[in-house]
Amino acid sequence: MGLHLVGLLAQSTAMSVWVDYLWGITQGVLGLGFVIFVHELGHFLVAKWCGVKCEKFYLGFDVGGLKLAKFRWGETEYGIGIVPFGGYVKMLGQDDNPGKAEEERRRSTVTASSEEGTAQILPGLAHSPTPPDAVLDPRSYMAKSVPQRMAIISAGVVMNVIFAYLMAAWAFWLGVPETPCAVSALMPGGAGWRADLQPGDHILQINDRAGTDERSLRFRDLQEAVTLSEAEKGVRFKVKRKGQDEPIWITIEPDAAKAKQTLAPTIGAGGPMLPKLYRKMPAWPNTPAAKTEAFKGNDQIVAVDGKPIADFQDLEAQLARNASRTLQVTVQREDQATKKTKTVDVPVPPRPRRWLGLVMRLGKVVAVQNNSPAAKAGVQPDDFIVSIDGESPGNINVMALPELFRSKAGDAVTLGVTRKNPTGQDATVELKVIPRDPPWFEGKSGLVLPGAPLTIPALGVAVKVLNVVQATDPDSPAAKAVVKSNQTEGPAQVDRIVPGDEIIKAELIPASDEKRKEEEKFGLSFEFLDDKGEAVANWPFFIGRLQEALPDTKVKLTLRNDRFLEILPADSQTEFNPDRGFRYEPEQFIYKAGSPLEAFSMAREETTRALTMVYSFLQRLGTRISVRGLGGPLTIFSAAAGAADEGFAKLLLFLTMLSANLAVINFLPIPVLDGGHMVFLALEGIFRRPLDERVVALCQWIGLIFILSLMLFVISLDLRIIPRF
Repeated sequence: MGLHLVGLLAQSTAMSVWVDYLWGITQGVLGLGFVIFVHELGHFLVAKWCGVKCEKFYLGFDVGGLKLAKFRWGETEYGIGIVPFGGYVKMLGQDDNPGKAEEERRRSTVTASSEEGTAQILPGLAHSPTPPDAVLDPRSYMAKSVPQRMAIISAGVVMNVIFAYLMAAWAFWLGVPETPCAVSALMPGGAGWRADLQPGDHILQINDRAGTDERSLRFRDLQEAVTLSEAEKGVRFKVKRKGQDEPIWITIEPDAAKAKQTLAPTIGAGGPMLPKLYRKMPAWPNTPAAKTEAFKGNDQIVAVDGKPIADFQDLEAQLARNASRTLQVTVQREDQATKKTKTVDVPVPPRPRRWLGLVMRLGKVVAVQNNSPAAKAGVQPDDFIVSIDGESPGNINVMALPELFRSKAGDAVTLGVTRKNPTGQDATVELKVIPRDPPWFEGKSGLVLPGAPLTIPALGVAVKVLNVVQATDPDSPAAKAVVKSNQTEGPAQVDRIVPGDEIIKAELIPASDEKRKEEEKFGLSFEFLDDKGEAVANWPFFIGRLQEALPDTKVKLTLRNDRFLEILPADSQTEFNPDRGFRYEPEQFIYKAGSPLEAFSMAREETTRALTMVYSFLQRLGTRISVRGLGGPLTIFSAAAGAADEGFAKLLLFLTMLSANLAVINFLPIPVLDGGHMVFLALEGIFRRPLDERVVALCQWIGLIFILSLMLFVISLDLRIIPRF
């Protein structure tokens, strides 16, 4: 009965774990099917209890009579429909399809002389060819009182809420793996970065919601608070920072959703990680860590160059401060033969940056981090850095600025900046800044979005890097590449890239079709102009993607005036990526009840949270949250697979959320859905007579068209016919 839709975001897994992924998908399909079964079972049981004849009980829809399976037991046909988007209970006298209303009305009537007849005449019967003495079948849905029909309609939602509560209690009794509310990385220039949230920070309180210790709040609590935040209202975080005795309060105003980047408000924070290598793939292919062939999944990094590693922040500090050196990485692992822990030392060479040899033009300062050296020195957004200790930044590779200022940590540096004075004219100001030596590095893969600025952690500034060439290293691949032109007329074009050339597009060209398939899922084309032809500062995003490309991948740069050049990147001799290619396990703890009573208490809180979260999500949909964040069955199955991969308890909690989602959505006042039926029944109870059939039919058609359109939209998002970004 009714049409059931749920919106979620998808996850993906590595190719090497397809078997686990497919098993997770299977669990997701079964879980979703069970949630729908529980919903329909509620309608079915209460309908039977009220004496209504139930003709069909189906999971999925048997469109055109197509079905996967069916059997009959008593008066009811049970089956699984070919279209797996929901389910329904077909009751005598009730049909969600307005086109079948007349047919159903006839089927649910009997003659007054029949032993089964009642004195209740069907409204509008006098205007049809149905015999004038026809009355409602006492076992039809419409023959029941308004309270009985309300009970039948609401039973599905009630069952979903009960199911959500029981699944949550079971999950918390088993113990749910959760990510602590802490931060390991920040999006360059994002809201969290600007507010001075730092890698290694632990969140002790979010607004008025406080944890009992560092691990009682979950990272998803942070995500939900940010996603559902009010416009222009900040989210307050109580933060415990490493090296500081007292917690500090940080207020962050989330960045709004951006159609080309994010689907909901965000502060740009990554969850906490462990100095433990990912169990399924300890290092990314073609990186220094992978090339050693010495690391295994679940290896625990315990020392770097003999210095103990207590947590992920210790490890990141060693990588950040020794980017150009070979590091001796010590790991502990279990010996499979003896089952004893052993220690292994592995030398890991530095990771040179993939280098084109282009020096791009430095743009304006777009953000200044609170409490940073730049903020203390008086650097402001919209400033232009025109000199560094008297030298023009045009003579320095902009992408190397983070390491340049890190090397000057503790020493005073004079920055020359231009800014608008009160009269609106440009004025140059010299500022003294003392760079710091932060124990982290920024611009990590996955946290750099299109159009992202370049951050300089030692200063705490984010700057634009323009798509205009400032200079070319004379011995670089770019300097040797020939610029070609598609123009057949006009003056001859120069055959080398020169200062002032504007790059409007960059493309990665894999060496073979097989490698193209491997590369294209991460993106091969990068635009430097928006839809209006205006420049987009996208160089840091492109360079970040270039670092992950296969070694023999070429780069095609398209310039203005229909010119282009192809470059085979080289490894830089002076610039190094602090990230050696390690993949890490996320930090987790077990969120578990200490007793059955506590499990039910936690389940009540979780179910209430899930129900209210769906309402809050819907209130912000289309304004604070993009409609492209919705998803259909494929998205749900994929998310279920991700939950199942984390354990049965996590899958149970996912089903709690799914069941609550289903309950809320189906009780929305939309014709065809349960909520729409409840509105009609409420009006019938108020006016003490059924609503005009023509009005009901019109509303049903509108509701059906809306639901079918929504289904088509979310399936198109699932299949990427409509891009999410």
